[in-house]
Parts: sequence; C-alpha cells; structure tokens
Amino acid sequence: MVTDEQLMLDLRQGGREAFETLFERYRDSLWRFSRRRLDDAGRCEELVQDVFVALYRNASRYEPRATVRSYLFAIAYNMLQAERRKAAHRSTEPLRDMAHAVSDPTATLWVRDALAALDSDARDI
Repeated sequence: MVTDEQLMLDLRQGGREAFETLFERYRDSLWRFSRRRLDDAGRCEELVQDVFVALYRNASRYEPRATVRSYLFAIAYNMLQAERRKAAHRSTEPLRDMAHAVSDPTATLWVRDALAALDSDARDI
C-alpha cells in the first residue's frame, strides 16, 4: 500500500492517480468532520470539494512536516472558519411582520397625512 506521503509527492509532480487515491481515502472523513460543524449537508459536500481543489492547486507547496491527514484537516478547518466568518456577515435579522401595518387603515392614513405635510422638495426625496 502506498503511503499518503508518497501520494503527496506524486501529486506534487502532477500525478492524477495520487489525487484520486487521496480523494477516495479522505472524502468521507472530511465530510463527516464538516457535517459535525455545519447544518447544511450540501454545503459540506462543497466544502470537501473545495478542500481537494485547494490541495490540488497548492500541492507544490506541500512540505512533509506533518501527516497528510493533518494537512487536509487543517485546510478543512480553515475553510470552515472562513465559512463561519462569511455567515456572520451574511446573517440578518428577520423583518418584523409588516402585514399589520399595511392592513391597518389608520397607519396608512397617518403616512399619507405625514407626506402631505411635507413641502414638495422633501416629499420628492
């Protein structure tokens, strides 16, 4: 059996079979790692694919200081952290239920009266 380190050295040289073997060995465990941290199973699939894209693109920079497994999980962890940062910036508060304000005739009249009280320049704005 070929070791992960040998596969990475082959991958550094452009070995497609080495990449495929690493993918087969680690995709499920990386997916489970992601799934424990994300609610969206589909996003976990994408994240695993992103990990392997990063591995492929940066194979030439790999240095065998740690195990390949540690290297892959470090990439996955960093991507999960980036995902969380993005989610924090995307998160929004739900809008209040505006149906009551729209269906309330007094609110509609109040807005209409307030707009009528403005001069024409302010009303255009």
